[in-house]
Amino acid sequence: MKYRITKIEMRDDNHVIVYMKLSEKRGFAAPKVEEVFSDPFRLVEFSKQIGNACVNSIVDDAYITLDYAQYSELELKVGDYVELEIKPYGEV
Repeated sequence: MKYRITKIEMRDDNHVIVYMKLSEKRGFAAPKVEEVFSDPFRLVEFSKQIGNACVNSIVDDAYITLDYAQYSELELKVGDYVELEIKPYGEV
């Protein structure tokens, strides 16, 4: 996912927090209400779309804590775009 850096602040002497916002949002076109309730399959599909939209809104904003040395090496600044891969906790 591609994020734009919105804010950078020092957490302490050795760590930097980089705040980001999702740069590309994907929406979906909602069908007519009559169509959704006319077929149970369409209702389930619409529910899945709503759920996915809610999950995507959670990952719109992100932050990451970096060691100061790592931050200096990357030379990040506000307005830069970065690519992040989000994995479920526990995956390596």
